Amino acid sequence: MARSTVAILKTSPATVPGDYHASMTLAVFLAVLAQERDTVPATAPVRGSSLPRGIYGNVPKSAISGPALAKSDIAVSRLFGIPGRSGMRLQFRGELFNAFNQVNFALPVTNASATNFGQITATRDGDPGRIGQIAIKLLW
Repeated sequence: MARSTVAILKTSPATVPGDYHASMTLAVFLAVLAQERDTVPATAPVRGSSLPRGIYGNVPKSAISGPALAKSDIAVSRLFGIPGRSGMRLQFRGELFNAFNQVNFALPVTNASATNFGQITATRDGDPGRIGQIAIKLLW
């Protein structure tokens, strides 16, 4: 059975080509990949540069995905009959929105020329956190 190897290397957008080569060397991937094929082109655009008009990059659609969205809403309700009033009922209801107070982060910054490229700097839609409400409803 083959052994798996993982390489973790801190990098920045300006040093990606060199860091990519270093991580491939650490993980012994260069010995596995075909040596006649260059995996990182020498003419790779640097941070902040753009391709000429009409030339598209090789990044597929939806290559950058953000963190998952997780919300848990809970509702508890109870109906009570009102004595002496046939057909009339009283409903007590309690609701919690985002009951476990899970933080939902926004998408990372995708502007390659920004200093915080790839970083997550906000929460989704100004996520307010846990919200609770109670209600009483008269049904007739």
